[in-house]
Formats: sequence, structure tokens, C-alpha cells
Amino acid sequence: MRKFKAFSIFSLLSIAITCYGQELTWKFGYNYFFDNAEYALSTYSVDQTMHGMNLTPEIGWKLDDKQTVFTGVNLMKIYGEPSFTNGEDFLAYYQYKTPKVKFRAGAFPKEDMLDNYSTFFFKDSVRFFRPIMHGLYLKINNSNNDFFNIWMDWTGYGSKNIRESFFIGASGLKRKGVLFGEMQSYLFHFANTTPSTESFNVSEQFQMHLSAGASYSNDTGLDTLGTDNISYFGNQRMSFYDRHGDDLYWGSPFLRGKSYVESKWYAQLIKSDRVNANIGLNMHMSEKQLLFQQTITLSVNINKQRDTKQHTSNMFPLMNFFTK
Repeated sequence: MRKFKAFSIFSLLSIAITCYGQELTWKFGYNYFFDNAEYALSTYSVDQTMHGMNLTPEIGWKLDDKQTVFTGVNLMKIYGEPSFTNGEDFLAYYQYKTPKVKFRAGAFPKEDMLDNYSTFFFKDSVRFFRPIMHGLYLKINNSNNDFFNIWMDWTGYGSKNIRESFFIGASGLKRKGVLFGEMQSYLFHFANTTPSTESFNVSEQFQMHLSAGASYSNDTGLDTLGTDNISYFGNQRMSFYDRHGDDLYWGSPFLRGKSYVESKWYAQLIKSDRVNANIGLNMHMSEKQLLFQQTITLSVNINKQRDTKQHTSNMFPLMNFFTK
């Protein structure tokens, strides 16, 4: 029934916009993920393999060259499950977009909006299974790709069986030559049901991560190989995990320990304005154990305005190793 409603609303809006005679635009997104987490030796995280995809067709009504109202659906499929789809979400949002400003309001795909956040804030499963933001997003950037964003994501509407919850976040990046400074933060509000349940309390979690470093890339193919490394040493975090679990804590459960090191190594297999594919090997050091994780991700994003010129062999950046 939910699938029928989502498709019916999407179809009716498509017909209405077309009949009204306004300029029509469209977008199509496909995101594939394979994540094999070998965590059997951990008491903090689950040993599992996540394998599936998200399909997101959208149509838009252009108000002018900067403003568009979009509608669409997000369909999630978990491979190996017998259901036709395993999750559906209706999309409808307003977008204002210029080369230096992006603003969205409504229910819209996260796309690359929060990709700068580390797993300290959002574990991998959140990216795969919660690809839609319900709220507001504003990003301001410059020609040097410095940026600042602020956003709100409403994740739970207070009802008899659902606790009210939402994120308010901000992040940014500033570059100077090969040096950079970065900030990631959010406040997560986890409240009561409506009407209130006597045994529930309001909880709020605030996180901020400040970092500085250096980055370098060139055209010899080395920019297609990379590594990201983060670590934590201190008191155990996620103090209420036994009570609230993943409902309150959206980051890596390895932070429940006093020390944690994550080392990600990846290679870009495909890189173009439409298609990106990456393969990765991640190592996690927790509880005096070395744990491994293998990942493959593929994203395809097409829209009406995208240049349709033919791509060259540079679409496969690793080939630069063999052609230089």
C-alpha cells in the first residue's frame, strides 16, 4: 500500500506539472553499496555484510534559472531480500542554487551533502539506509572549494510509539595552499513520545570535531589513491548505549571503548561528472583487536542540464599509472 501511494503521488504531480506548461527538468540517482564488516571479535559492533542500492528518480518544476521545486521517490533494495523493495520515501522539496549557494527545504536526497562527516558522527549504515534528509540545508562555498553548511534533519515525529528526534548541524572547510582546517558538529535531540511516556527522558547529544592537516594531489594517478585516518583516546563515550542503543547514538559504536583507531585506504575506479566508483579496505583497532572491513560503492547521477559529451579514458583514473 505504501509503494502504491508513493508512486501514485509521484505520477499525479508529474502529470500536473507537465499539463501546467512550465519548464520541466529531471534528475536520476542510483547508489550501490557493498560493505563487508568482519567484526566477529568485537563486543561493540556487529559482524555483518550490507549489500543493496538506492534508486532516486525526480522531476522538477523550474521557477527560474535558480529556483526549482522537485518531487520524486527513493526506493531502497536490499539484495537477497524477497521483497520487491525494502524501503520507500516520498520526496518533495524547494531548491535555490547558484555556483556559490545551495539551499533546500523539504524531503530531499542527502547526496554528498554530509560526506565530509566522519564515522565518529555517522556510521556507514546511516549513509546507506537513511539517504533522505527531512528539513533544511544551506551551503555557501567559494571558488577555492572552501565551504560552510548548516542543516536540520527531522528524524522522528513524536507519536504514541515514536520519540521526537532531530539533528541540527554545521560543518566547514578552509584551505590555504596544501594546508586545511575543518570543523564538523551536530546536536541530536532525542525527546519523548506524544503523549509522554513516564519512563522516558529527554536526551541530547552534542559533538564537535576540529582538525587541521595537509592534502596533495597531482595528475599522475596518485590522486585516485587515498587514506583517511582518525583516532580517539580518552574516556568511554556513548554512556547510555545499553539503554538507548542506535536510537540515540548514530556514530561508530567503537567509540564505546577508551581507544579506537580507524584507517581507511581506498582507490577510485571510476571518476566522471556522472559516475563515481570506489573500492576500499578499512582497518579498525579496538579492544586490542585488528578488525577489517571491505567496501565497494558506485554512484550514478544524471540530470537534464548535465553535459552529454563523450567521456575519455580519464574516466578510469587508475589507468594513469599505465599510460604515463
